[in-house]
Amino acid sequence: MASEQIGICALQLDRRLDELPVFFYRLVSSCDAEDENAVKITRRGAACLRRSNANAPMTDLGAWRLVALHPLQAAEGEWDGQRFSALDPTQGALHAADPDEREAMRRLLNVALYDGVSAALNSGTNRKSRQVMYGQSHSVEIVDSVPSERVRLPRDAYLEVFKTVRLTPEVLPDGTGIVFFHIQHRLMPKDYVTLEWVIRHRLHWLEGIRRVRHRYRENGREEATAELLGIAEENALSTFSGPQGEISYFDYHRLRGRIRENELEAVRRSTVVRLRYPGGNSKQKEWKHLAALLRPLFDFETLQEIDGELLGSIAKRLPWSIGDRLGTIAEFLRGIEVPRFGARLVPLAETQASVRRWCPDIRLRVGKSRLAASEQAVLSHGAYRPMKKKRIVFVTIGTPSPHGEKHFSQVLELCRRWCGGGIDGQVAPPATDAQELDLRLERRCPEDAVLLVGLGEGADKRSVRDVLFRHALPVQFMRLDHPPKRYTPSYYHNLAAGVFSKGGGVLCAIEDMPDEADLFLGLDLGGVHQRVPGFAFLFTREGAQLGWQLAEAQSGERIADESLGLLLERSLESYRKAHGGEKPRRIVLHRDGRWYESFEVIGSFEQRHGIAIDVLEVIKSGAPVLYRRQRDQDTGRKRFRNPEVGDAFELCGLDEVILATYSGAELGKDWGDKVTVRPLRLRRRYGDTPLEVLAQQVVLLSRIHGASLYRHPRLPVTTHHADRFASLRRECNIDDLSRMDRLCPVYL
Repeated sequence: MASEQIGICALQLDRRLDELPVFFYRLVSSCDAEDENAVKITRRGAACLRRSNANAPMTDLGAWRLVALHPLQAAEGEWDGQRFSALDPTQGALHAADPDEREAMRRLLNVALYDGVSAALNSGTNRKSRQVMYGQSHSVEIVDSVPSERVRLPRDAYLEVFKTVRLTPEVLPDGTGIVFFHIQHRLMPKDYVTLEWVIRHRLHWLEGIRRVRHRYRENGREEATAELLGIAEENALSTFSGPQGEISYFDYHRLRGRIRENELEAVRRSTVVRLRYPGGNSKQKEWKHLAALLRPLFDFETLQEIDGELLGSIAKRLPWSIGDRLGTIAEFLRGIEVPRFGARLVPLAETQASVRRWCPDIRLRVGKSRLAASEQAVLSHGAYRPMKKKRIVFVTIGTPSPHGEKHFSQVLELCRRWCGGGIDGQVAPPATDAQELDLRLERRCPEDAVLLVGLGEGADKRSVRDVLFRHALPVQFMRLDHPPKRYTPSYYHNLAAGVFSKGGGVLCAIEDMPDEADLFLGLDLGGVHQRVPGFAFLFTREGAQLGWQLAEAQSGERIADESLGLLLERSLESYRKAHGGEKPRRIVLHRDGRWYESFEVIGSFEQRHGIAIDVLEVIKSGAPVLYRRQRDQDTGRKRFRNPEVGDAFELCGLDEVILATYSGAELGKDWGDKVTVRPLRLRRRYGDTPLEVLAQQVVLLSRIHGASLYRHPRLPVTTHHADRFASLRRECNIDDLSRMDRLCPVYL
């Protein structure tokens, strides 16, 4: 068998884009919007004029400047009463070496790629079974119109599952045009399932549905999505002041062709709902829409709340090996070209020049001064550091279970074993609901304790959680109504790990962290709306949590400068308190998603304290898949398998890398070859630590999640905590959460 090679799901253009001839225009808008971002207006104008020019590749290049791949046939366009004109055409070129011009080239390539995919579908045999649309973050999506044969659901199911291939173009500084591709399943409600249907037939679902999607598409783009805020008091025939004067909600959408002829009467009776659309504008406003023109967005998180049984049925059928994925993708991409760029998509050339093996020596210190490669070593050797809380209290909420105390004794024994004894256990009388528990805690609140709360039938976890946060009590929940087969040794091991970590214990510690970084911060926002605080989770170079900090406010997707500075100061203060007044030698900030914050604030902090900072974006979705490939010397057939930990593909010149932080082998023999490993995309945005070192730090921090001894790691613990905490923060009472002990990882 020949040696293995690391590959990535990507193709490239067969021409260089180091210098791309284009036409520049000056944009003029009829709208006098002094309070609106000029770049945002320019992008709106580019989209409007692109529509007027048969989807010709066109984009913005900063404020009031447009760039087009070819001369425009129509220099004017209108969008919702706002007129745009493209004036003063001049010929020139974009250069891949310039970051701003390279980004404009990427957007032009995205439009041209859409056009090429559309042409291929229209000329091929699958033109009726697939459709193309613009996806998020400048990508193109090819969506099957026929439900996936891999996930068959009952005929009476209210949703269907479709295969979707996402194509994401990238331009490197040397002019190489790359198209990453990724295939996944997309959940879509059946045609009759609108938000109006939910309101009339499944009203109890409404609380669990967070987002909705338009039923219609405009300008070829993916259906817009919005946050669902609730039901409005108006109806479809109520009026509002639009660009053309007073008009009803029904007529507004009818005149734009968004209502099908056979649905006019049904939409006329539609409920009006309140929405909020994503975006970076700090002046977020509430919008009204017709429920009959919206679909509920069914993702896995939503289904977990409204229909766990269906979610379980889908999840069993989703495993998809890397070999099968690649075969399906090849069938999707057959015959696609990019004619507007005069280019074809061909296999990547010289991929080995970008392949990396950035796996550090993984050594975790557990109890008895032992070193291991996995957190599971705590089962044999005990924990690295014992719990700070010396008492575990078990209380049942709702209908008690006859096996509740048995569950508690299993967890208590494990925590005692990992600590070497010294932990007391107490069973408190059961409480009917959160209100009764609150009254009890007002009279007497346990000190130096972590709670294990058993949720029986009728228990409301959210209200109980808010009560315990209000009283600053760390809590681990467990359900008392699982089937008996669920309560296995591994279940108790994970439950005990959560109790142990929330009680201030440390299961294991990283032995050798590369470089001089002493403090790691995981930064996230968990939303894009004004007055929602950002936050950071703090970890030492050993992986021990130092607590979490809340920023005061954010504006759009960005934490305000003052709040970011205060967050850094508080983080430094927390580190110094835990280390006898010493400062960290270096701070690494992991941003969950894109970094929109101020580098000036980072630089001022460095100068003030003499501490260097690195900023690394950790992007968990949309990264192209990595794989390992072999060719059998006897048969010549290719064989594919998942990557190993530390396998990476560096995007040379961009300070970016696609990194695998876990392997198929870690998923076990039953799953390792049946599913596809999902890598991360890392972007170095600030600092002088080599990208290789930052990637190795991410790998090590992905080994310690604290509450699951068996779940495969993926994200570093910094952004893993931040990501889970973001979901928690949207669900719980912020005032109650603010009283919680900042040393407790509350989400576990």
